[in-house]
Amino acid sequence: MQLNQADITKKAFEIVEEYEKSLGRNVINRQGDGVGYDILSHKGKKKRKDIRTIEVKGTTKRGLFPGFYGSEFDVNRNLIATHLYLVCFYEYKPSLYIIPRGKIKPEWVKKTTTYRIEKGIAKKALICEENKVI
Repeated sequence: MQLNQADITKKAFEIVEEYEKSLGRNVINRQGDGVGYDILSHKGKKKRKDIRTIEVKGTTKRGLFPGFYGSEFDVNRNLIATHLYLVCFYEYKPSLYIIPRGKIKPEWVKKTTTYRIEKGIAKKALICEENKVI
């Protein structure tokens, strides 16, 4: 069964949340909040040294990191989150790799520019072409 990116992301989040909870940590999903990380994890005291901010990535491709967004890095190309949790779906059982922010060197982070067209726009564009409303 081939997983699509939405399934990979969902399963990766489930694995990371389950892992953090197994350590007795409280987990808050911040995905889509624009804070530069996906999960806030803490033991309940919320002391600065206890807080983990986690960027979650899931992949099925060996040797390749999934894409990152510019908002996940600061101006010096440092990961905003304190940890990158990479969930790899290579074999039957997913593997979780935990990479602290300091292990990702800024020179490894390459700036790219990509453009995406919103989902569903192609259908609208075809309708416009048919009706000559362009």
